[in-house]
Amino acid sequence: MDFIRSKSIHHFWGLLVLIASILSIMGASSIIAKTKQDSLRLAVSKLPSGVNDPSVGGIKQIFTYLVMYDSVIGVDDEGKLDPNAGLAYKWQASPDYKTFTVWIRDGVKFHNGDDVTAQDVKFSMDRYVFDENSKGADKKAISAILDRIEVEEPNKVVYHLKKPSVIFWVYLTPFRGSCYVVPKDYTQKVGNEGVLRNPVGSGPYRFVKAVPASYFEYEAVENHWRTGTPKFKNLRFDRVSEEGTRVAMLKAGDIDAVPITSSRVDEAKEAGFNIFGKKQALGIGVHFMRQWYEGSPLGDSRVREALTLAVNSAEILKYVFKDQGALTGNYPMGPMSAGYKEMPAIPFNPERAKQLLSELKADYPKWAADGFPIHIHAIMVFPESTDVAQALAGYWNAVGIKAIVHPMEGARYWPIWKGSKEPEGLPGVALYGYSQRWSMVIGANQNWTTYGRWRHAGDSDLDKIVAKLDSAPTMDAWNKAVGDIQQYVSDKFITLPIANVDEVWAVNPNIISEWNQGTIQWDMNAEFLFTSK
Repeated sequence: MDFIRSKSIHHFWGLLVLIASILSIMGASSIIAKTKQDSLRLAVSKLPSGVNDPSVGGIKQIFTYLVMYDSVIGVDDEGKLDPNAGLAYKWQASPDYKTFTVWIRDGVKFHNGDDVTAQDVKFSMDRYVFDENSKGADKKAISAILDRIEVEEPNKVVYHLKKPSVIFWVYLTPFRGSCYVVPKDYTQKVGNEGVLRNPVGSGPYRFVKAVPASYFEYEAVENHWRTGTPKFKNLRFDRVSEEGTRVAMLKAGDIDAVPITSSRVDEAKEAGFNIFGKKQALGIGVHFMRQWYEGSPLGDSRVREALTLAVNSAEILKYVFKDQGALTGNYPMGPMSAGYKEMPAIPFNPERAKQLLSELKADYPKWAADGFPIHIHAIMVFPESTDVAQALAGYWNAVGIKAIVHPMEGARYWPIWKGSKEPEGLPGVALYGYSQRWSMVIGANQNWTTYGRWRHAGDSDLDKIVAKLDSAPTMDAWNKAVGDIQQYVSDKFITLPIANVDEVWAVNPNIISEWNQGTIQWDMNAEFLFTSK
């Protein structure tokens, strides 16, 4: 009897498995049809806890700002400044780069019916930079440059700077989080708390409701000046942190597009989904930690060179990231970055790595006697972090380096990065994963200098090159300084760049047949999907 009952149970579970297999074989076509054409639902792995107030929410929330706000200066899908994409239809810097003037277009309205004016543009930046309640990511950087803002004519706004800045204009574009315009009268009337409950912008979608860190929901604006009437009446961002759940929702037709890791690309294609994403959007590699410590082997460029030559980056890109990206010799900048100067990837050369290590024994006898230990801080900065750390360990072990892997969450590592806590073992290295963006170099003085808060290097010569950014008299000089930084970092093996990998999305082909995700960091360019112009 027990045998029969057991056999029946096995038949029952077998039937369920068979049904599941049939549904899977049916593919996306029968399930995708459930999706409504009047709504667009995008899943994201992370959704900020702050709602749509640019002075409170973080810079990583740009994808939500862009749908409900207008920026002062707009950019096109290729990242070029576009007089048709922002509130400013023209702009001009003074010859000494100490004033920056923008002219605001007429006829744009906020979602509450108020006209967008030059006073709103001034108020929005003042609030972002000078309001004590502002938590804007660029508040400190802008306040060091900006003296005051004046409205000289009804549509003319002049930014007066404390010192020349050839790149001030970037803070008025969606490349940063400080560019979005809010209504002055409404904001002053309801206060910051009122704005948090019901933010008002002038973008192609108006705010409907949100559960912070869960979902944001918007409704289309009729005949928006920038996009026309959006193709989808409703737009929603859902936070779905677990990748398997996102893919299941996509297959069920409950979501129209989801970010996936490279390992799921083949599966998504076989299920009938389209694959899109930002090309070379994430730069991955290795920081050599505490290079400036007296006696540290990592302070020696020959040691860093040996560690670099021992790593087969091409294999990591092929097998871990399924060739979704490109090899790079740049840190941490990709083709989207201002001043980008392409540096060739360092060729894999394990024999040369062994030779260097042999030569280094006399200079670092204790390190050599201990078996050349290297502690790998495998921070979960991208989904494949563990796989990359294990690959690094394998390559370094193969040339005679004793690699010890320390898996850890970012929360454990940030105090180490800031210098308030010692690494778990030295000499140590740490994985990095940087989203590529136009303004990557703006944080150079915090990353590449001996005095930076987020210090990576320990080289006074590099300090001098970085200093040229602030004093650059022209944009060409600024770009040259950026190129010089990249050249120096590469020549001295300051870091170990591995690849610029793609951000990959799987999408419902019945809803999305084409998708240029643009060049704005932390944004997937949803406007490309809903614009009707």
